[in-house]
Amino acid sequence: MSRKNLFTILFLCCFLLAHSAPGDCQVKPRCAVLMLHADEASTDIYEFESKTLTTRFTEELVKFEKYEVMDSSEMTKILSGQSEGGEIKTCKLKGCAVRSGAALNVDYVIYGVFGHVGSMYSIE
Repeated sequence: MSRKNLFTILFLCCFLLAHSAPGDCQVKPRCAVLMLHADEASTDIYEFESKTLTTRFTEELVKFEKYEVMDSSEMTKILSGQSEGGEIKTCKLKGCAVRSGAALNVDYVIYGVFGHVGSMYSIE
């Protein structure tokens, strides 16, 4: 194989790879963060901590700029029609999260439980 052909093939490969790489033009996947709930073993965690932790987690996820994170007020508006009494309950099971994701029309749903031992918190 001649050098000219080798450089042509190399150039074409680089050209094709450069245009197939993810860039700023591509649409970001949409995700929603459902209310995290407190671990039943962590009895000294209160409801306001659940809201605060969920909000904080959502804010940090937005900073990654990898996903288009659904606004909590928009999520509340959509899901309030799905539940009794207009309130959104926390999802403890996968099926609940899947149904919520389908109602919200998002690519990913984040749900889970948080707890703590001493001063160390964990999210699962």
